[in-house]
Amino acid sequence: MNDDIPRFYGTWKGRVIEGIVLANARDWNSLLEYTGLGPRELNIALRELYEVGVLKKLDSDRYWVSRDLYDEYLSFFEPEGIHEIDYDNPFVSSNNEIVATDHLIRAIIDYLRLNGSDIIIQILNKNGHVFVKKNVLLGLIGTLMHNSQKELIIVNPFVDHRVNISADLMDSLDKHRKREVFLITKSPEEDKNERLIFHKKLKNKGVKIFYNKEVHAKLVIGDSQVAIVSSMNFTTYSMAMSWEAGIISVSKDVVSQIREEVLTSFIKKR
Repeated sequence: MNDDIPRFYGTWKGRVIEGIVLANARDWNSLLEYTGLGPRELNIALRELYEVGVLKKLDSDRYWVSRDLYDEYLSFFEPEGIHEIDYDNPFVSSNNEIVATDHLIRAIIDYLRLNGSDIIIQILNKNGHVFVKKNVLLGLIGTLMHNSQKELIIVNPFVDHRVNISADLMDSLDKHRKREVFLITKSPEEDKNERLIFHKKLKNKGVKIFYNKEVHAKLVIGDSQVAIVSSMNFTTYSMAMSWEAGIISVSKDVVSQIREEVLTSFIKKR
């Protein structure tokens, strides 16, 4: 990458421009998939780019950015860096503002910034890991579910349908139909009929479920880029009654180690 940060970089608008310039994502659906934004957020970003005169839409429903902005983004990313992510240094600092260099970590930073968690962003940028408590933890897990595009791995002994985080999971399955999703959990007891029904719905949407009675860890790993290790079950009691906390990591080595351990222990065995 070059040192000069292009306009809008690290924002919703910047994601749209990256999609057009770097991935040739020039229609609305392609931009929705590339950016990881929701429909509302994407439309806001498109409208704001229209308003400042750097985006236009042709009769073929394809988007184009102004030539000067196109050149800014093209020169900012070195050719070999367009499709590769530097996990060891996933942030860029500019004018004391921290921005991220890949789609999933950008989504994490956006969520933390919108929720006024600048201190957490600073620690994450400095160390690659940070401690978070329940409300932030819930938001980060939901952000991983909605924005991981290629692979989502969830390890949790108890996954019920009555909690918001499970609703986030179901919604994200409709959004990312080509993504691989693995759930490693305990098999529901016979008297937990509602949990069984929910697991069947997950399977019908393509989730690969692996049952193991020894599962106690609670992990979420997105696109081999971000991992969350926490104490939180996906149950009503855990969400409403327990004091829950966890660690989020964007370190390449740590995320890779966690992912490989899960794959080796539960998935590659099968």
